[in-house]
Order: sequence, then C-alpha cells, then structure tokens
Amino acid sequence: MIRPGNPALLLVALLAAPSAADALGPVSLTLEGFGGAQRTDPLQLAGGTASVTPTEQDRLSGDFGLAGASVIAKASFLEVGLSFDTSFSSPRTKVSTLAPLAGLAFDVSVLRFELLAEWGGHRYGTVGGSGERMTVGFVGARPGLSVRLPLAGSVRWVLGVWGFSRWNLSAEEVAVPAPAPAVGATIYRAGRGPTFGVAGRLGLEL
Repeated sequence: MIRPGNPALLLVALLAAPSAADALGPVSLTLEGFGGAQRTDPLQLAGGTASVTPTEQDRLSGDFGLAGASVIAKASFLEVGLSFDTSFSSPRTKVSTLAPLAGLAFDVSVLRFELLAEWGGHRYGTVGGSGERMTVGFVGARPGLSVRLPLAGSVRWVLGVWGFSRWNLSAEEVAVPAPAPAVGATIYRAGRGPTFGVAGRLGLEL
C-alpha cells in the first residue's frame, strides 16, 4: 500500500510498469517550479491568545509566501506525481509540504486542464520562532491550468497556474519553552483548519 512515508512510489509505479504505460499510450514527464501565496491558520495557542505579544501574533499569522517544485507523469488522461513546497515568511512558523499527486488531465489544443488529489504531510518547523517541529498528515485538491508551447522537438514550455486546498487530518501540539525558565512554556496546536493558495508555474514537458 502506498503511504505518505513512501511518496515516490506513486511516480515510480507508472514509469516502472511498461505494460500499463503501453496500454495508456505515450508517457510525458513535466518538471516544473512554482511560487505564490497561501492562506492558512497553521497554529493556535492551546490556552488562547489573550496574553500573546505582537511578535507572537505575527508568528501565528496565516499569510505565507511559498515556493516549490513538482514532477508529474501523464499517460492518456491520467497523471501521477510528487510535489514539495515550503513557506519563506520568516520569522514565522515555517510550513513545508511533501505530497504524492494523482488525478485527471485533459488537453484542449495547447491548454491542459488538471484536477489532482494530494495526500501527504505538513511539516511545521521553527514553531513559534523556536526550534520545535511537528508533522501533520493532510489531504487536498489541486486544480491546474497550463499552456504547453513547443520548444524543441517533443519538448514543450509549461506556463500556468495551480490552485490548491488542503485539510489536516489530525491535530498535534508542541510545547515551546519560554525565554525565561520560570515563565513556563507556550503550547502551540496545529489543527484541522484548511489551507488555500494559488501559485504560478513554469517548467518543461518532456
């Protein structure tokens, strides 16, 4: 069974099965980078936010820039792949995502319409500005639209956009020690709240 701990198996499954690939027709491979923004509420204080300082409020903020890369194999109307992205809004909590992808894709002239499912893990690092980390599984949907323009031979430029929505499957807590030992610790919770985002994409289809 394919689990989030072995995401590369989803991509290898298609490429390493010649009989299945022959039945579906030619296989193409898209390598791309993407960047954009996401809106999420990744962290809450388990004890509420009444005594939170402005700096801590900023670290709990849900607006993040993101950048990532994906590799996607397509045969007929089916796609499978692997995607990684990470936030870069320091000093806030860093959110990284690793997820296999699977779904449908349809070409209309130079346009490609995609609807992919995601199943992977959110990795929360530098929680509350500390060195603490936690991982929470999630499921999501990723609709996409791209233009495929000839470059050389069968190679094509890929220019487009992704939208995505993700839902955590569980809630996890982590205790972040206070700077002064006598003050105690702050308890942060990563909950089941949704994440929504949009990203531009640029790559090559081989």
